[in-house]
Amino acid sequence: MFSQGVGIVFTQKIGAYKDKEAKKICGMGLSLSILLGIFLVILMLTTKNIFLGFFNLSPEIYKLASDYYTWLALVAIIYPVYYLFYYLVLDDGDNALVTASDIVCMISNYLISVFLVERMGISGLALGTSFGSIIAFVVLLNHFFPNK
Repeated sequence: MFSQGVGIVFTQKIGAYKDKEAKKICGMGLSLSILLGIFLVILMLTTKNIFLGFFNLSPEIYKLASDYYTWLALVAIIYPVYYLFYYLVLDDGDNALVTASDIVCMISNYLISVFLVERMGISGLALGTSFGSIIAFVVLLNHFFPNK
């Protein structure tokens, strides 16, 4: 939720030609996103058994869910940062880049997941999802480093 708010305030500052304030807002949002990501990793890893135990899974399904969950938890740090930049770019009006990022995320998620699931099982699916988000994040960064 705060990712959207940071994006809105950032865009307001840019629109008011207050670049220094906009950079401060962006830096604060990035710092908070990283801290939130670290918190999510710790929370997800420390509550994994409680969360999965809630569903009364068979031992076989529990193992699969645990493998998938563990990989997602380990890369959860990227998601708050990804969504911060997603909304910064969206609020700045670069809808085409956001759409391209979404498409790249879906395609890379699918291709990497298919490739890795054959080699790693369910963990490959989780990594495919994570790598898809990382690649989409790199696409979003093009907004901040335009080609000259």
